[in-house]
Amino acid sequence: MRFYLLLSTLLLLCFGPKAFGSPQAENVSIIQLIANPKEYDGKFVRLIGYVNLQFEGDAIFLHKEDCKRGITANGLWLNVDEEVLKHRKRYHHKYMLIEGTFDAKDRGHMGMWPGAVGKITRWYIWQ
Repeated sequence: MRFYLLLSTLLLLCFGPKAFGSPQAENVSIIQLIANPKEYDGKFVRLIGYVNLQFEGDAIFLHKEDCKRGITANGLWLNVDEEVLKHRKRYHHKYMLIEGTFDAKDRGHMGMWPGAVGKITRWYIWQ
């Protein structure tokens, strides 16, 4: 028993909370995030939507048509890292499941968005 206690303490000190796995993302819709931004601010979330990756337009939309028409009120800004942008063609204009942290105060490029998702840890093409 002492061995396991010592091992867990050592793992926690060396690697922090990530040694025991990532936090579970909360399943939400884009609608929930837009309607109740304060409720989800700072939370690790999982959502599905139509992704657009272009200069000054990285976003996830409720529907493909919202993206096509530029209806930013029906989408969220995405803070995308360079690694994802290297694989832009894989994710651009596809329905995606993503996991990341919601930020109600980040209104994206030119403040046109209801909120943003950043620190994205998962990109999965939704078939």
